Amino acid sequence: MPDERNTFIVKLNPGALVGNKRYEIVDIIGEGAMGTVYLCRRKDLDDRVFTLKALRPDIASDLTIAERFRNEVMAAFDVSHKNIVRAYDYINEDGLVAYTMEYVEGGDLANYLLSQTDRIPVKNAIDIMMEIAEGTEALHQAGIIHRDLKPENVLLSKEGHVKISDFGISIIGNKKRQTQTGSLVGTVNYLSPEYLLEGKVDKRSDIYAIGVIAYELLTKKHPFPGDSMFQSMKKQVDATFDPPRKLRPDCPMILESIILKCLRINPDDRYQSCAEIFQELKKAKDYKPASTLTTGTTLPKLPAVKLEIEGVEQEESRSQSVNNNKPTQRNHPTVTPSSGKIPTKTNFKSPLQTNVAKETADYLNLAVTILIIVAALIMGTIAFSSLIATLFKAH
Repeated sequence: MPDERNTFIVKLNPGALVGNKRYEIVDIIGEGAMGTVYLCRRKDLDDRVFTLKALRPDIASDLTIAERFRNEVMAAFDVSHKNIVRAYDYINEDGLVAYTMEYVEGGDLANYLLSQTDRIPVKNAIDIMMEIAEGTEALHQAGIIHRDLKPENVLLSKEGHVKISDFGISIIGNKKRQTQTGSLVGTVNYLSPEYLLEGKVDKRSDIYAIGVIAYELLTKKHPFPGDSMFQSMKKQVDATFDPPRKLRPDCPMILESIILKCLRINPDDRYQSCAEIFQELKKAKDYKPASTLTTGTTLPKLPAVKLEIEGVEQEESRSQSVNNNKPTQRNHPTVTPSSGKIPTKTNFKSPLQTNVAKETADYLNLAVTILIIVAALIMGTIAFSSLIATLFKAH
């Protein structure tokens, strides 16, 4: 049986010219419920390639959907950022409603995840998450809430950089959202609990979606799987899911805490901006557990500190070297809390000096004890001999 939805999509054949004949259609990139996405090029710009997104003619007359489409165009025009897909021309001619935008060659994050046989390295996942946070922050700074962040709407360049796209259902400024009363707009698996329960949405709803995407990046699983949409939604509003480290033990605890905070039920308990997420991810990226330091690893060298111990001035370099075979004994002079300065003269003794003194005292005490015991034995022997001699004389 033919797909009735696709029979309404007007196909632009390769070679067709649109947009006052500036854009030449090269190929079809994909088809969706709202229309078709094409690869096109401009002859007057040395055949530079673009993406052209065209609405289906039968739905272009729907005021709600048409407004949603114009929202996407307006949002893309208003934001200029390295992690946002850039828009170029809006086209409305001969029944064709479309706009052209930057062509991103690498595909989307959803296909990238499916193509990976192994889990994505933690560092790579953090890099992608940081760029998603940067791009989303740019949208929020422009007064735009995406409302449909998901892997399919996160494009990747051939160099692996993030480009966020598809703002067709976004809220721009204080404009009323274009949807019918009582209906949900967005992909359910990425919608925040407050939107599912109360229909409320703000930038923290995008932050929740970032948490879901981050969870998938690390574990290759959705945090709220279910056999039905209802089951998934119930898990979302109940916050029922396995923590990332249960599925990905090599996930640093600091990274897990970031994801869990994004997924909090109460939006007040989440990060309040994507800029905060970016800074926390930066810390997670720079974090190196102590166990990762190996023998011979040199820590950063700090300025030298002059100490005077028992009147002898010594220069101590505060650089340290991690060496399992030859542990370094360090002297740690006391810092005076009131002044914050290291005393210049002190009777401070190192732990090594203290141990030697203690061992010497222990040996002396043992020697004295032995001498006392020997003396007692000698005295006892003499006394016993005297007693025997006295008894013989008596007889």
